[in-house]
Amino acid sequence: MGRREEIREAFFGYKHILQRLEQLESKNVHTSNNEVTNQEISNSVMMKQISELQEIKDKRLNVILYGLDDEQAEDNINTVNEVLKCVNPDVINYRVTRLGKSNLQKISFNNNTDRISILKNSKVLKLHPSYNKIYVNADLTRDQLAANKKLRENLKAQRILNPGKTFLIKN
Repeated sequence: MGRREEIREAFFGYKHILQRLEQLESKNVHTSNNEVTNQEISNSVMMKQISELQEIKDKRLNVILYGLDDEQAEDNINTVNEVLKCVNPDVINYRVTRLGKSNLQKISFNNNTDRISILKNSKVLKLHPSYNKIYVNADLTRDQLAANKKLRENLKAQRILNPGKTFLIKN
């Protein structure tokens, strides 16, 4: 083997090594891009979960009162006071906020005991002639509402498939 052939072999070997190195670097860059993308996705998902938990925390002491007619909604403080006294006269510490131009009222309580008491006793509104079309529900996030809707759909499907059985949704 002459000097020329040795140089040619070395050159092709060197060229092959450079090509292989470029392939590995491009895979490494591609892999590191995937890792960055996966990390960004992970951070995005984590931030969404944190914001969801913060929203749940903010709403945990609230209920939504809806079904008020226009006259009742205009005089919201007095109407809400009357409705809450009808449901539970012991509850006295709360704040009422009208939500937009709609007839929805957000009621914020100082403690969870009052909130639960109002939610449990809200069925007495159906018996009252003036308030039978007023409803009280927990203030839930969009994700919680979507999860509850999915549970209700599953419950309805189970009740249709098994008409003799009783199904309930539990917390």
